[in-house]
Amino acid sequence: MQTRRFIRHPSDMPIEYCFTEVPVCQQDSIFNVSLGGLSFNTQCFVKPDQWLILRIPVNGKCFEIKAQVKWCEACEDSSGFYVGVQFSDNSQAFSARMVEQICHIEHYKNKIKAEEGRILSGDQAAAEWIEKFAESFPAIEDEADRP
Repeated sequence: MQTRRFIRHPSDMPIEYCFTEVPVCQQDSIFNVSLGGLSFNTQCFVKPDQWLILRIPVNGKCFEIKAQVKWCEACEDSSGFYVGVQFSDNSQAFSARMVEQICHIEHYKNKIKAEEGRILSGDQAAAEWIEKFAESFPAIEDEADRP
C-alpha cells in the first residue's frame, strides 16, 4: 500500500458509492477514515483518478461527500479490493471528521452491547465515548502535520 499522510482510524460502518457519471450505487464498508480521505473494501476494482459520490448512513441520516480515487489494491486474502479516496476540499474533510467521530461512537455502542449486554442510547454512548476516548482522539493539527 502507499505511504499515508494521516493517522488511520478504523471503522466498520457501511458506505455506498456511485461513480459521478453512473448513478448506480454499490454498498460496502469503510475500512479507515482520516482527515484527508478514507478507504473502504469493495468487491470490484475502482480505477484511480475517478470521482465518486460517497454516502455514509449514520443514525438514520446520510452524509454525502465527493471524493477522488487515489489507489485501489487487491486484498491480501483475495476477497476484493481496498480503495483509497481523497476528499475534494477542506470543508468536506472537516465534515468527514464529524462523521468519523459518530462512527467511533456507533462502533463503541455496538461493542458495549456485544460485550456487556448493555443497550445504550446515542446520547449515552456519546457521553461514555467522549469521557473515555475524546482526549486521545487526534486533533486536526496532529494529523495535518504528519508526513
